[in-house]
Amino acid sequence: MTEAHAERELAVEAGELRVVWDLEALRAGGEAQRAWRAHPEPAPAGVARVLTGRFEDGRLLLVAAMRPPGSRDHGREQVAGALVSSDDVERFEQVLLSTEYDGAGATTRLGLEGFGDGEIPRRAAADVRAREEEGLDGRRVERVLLELRSGGVRGSATLETISRA
Repeated sequence: MTEAHAERELAVEAGELRVVWDLEALRAGGEAQRAWRAHPEPAPAGVARVLTGRFEDGRLLLVAAMRPPGSRDHGREQVAGALVSSDDVERFEQVLLSTEYDGAGATTRLGLEGFGDGEIPRRAAADVRAREEEGLDGRRVERVLLELRSGGVRGSATLETISRA
C-alpha cells in the first residue's frame, strides 16, 4: 500500500502552524473547508492561509502558509505543501505562493510553484470565481473559491485566509 492510500490524513507544517487534511473526505468530494483542521487554531496572531485543491484527474493540491504577526507581505511567510495522487504523496521542499489583489485588496488570482524531488517545479494557477467573508471568534475568515488549472488539467480549490478581526 502506498503512502497516499495508507494514510487517511496528511499533515503539512508551516512554521508553528500544522494543518491536517482528511484525504478520504476530499477524495469522496467533501467540502474543502470542512476537510482540514489546524493546530494551534489559526491566527491568534499573524495570518494563516490554507489552500485545498482537487483536480479533475483526482490529484489533491494541499498548501498551508503562516505569516508572523506584524508582517505585511508574503516575504516572511512560511509555506509548505504537497501534491497527492492516488498512489503517491509528493511533498514540496519549497512552495512559492503568489497572490494577486484588486484595488480594494480582494484576492483575484493565485499562482503556485512547488519544488519537490524533481528538477522541474509543479505549477498551478487559479482565478477567483466566488468570495465570502465572515467573523468567527475574534477572527476574520476570507474564503475564496477558485478555478484551478495545472498542466492542462482543471480543478477547483478553496483558499481560506484567517486573521485577527
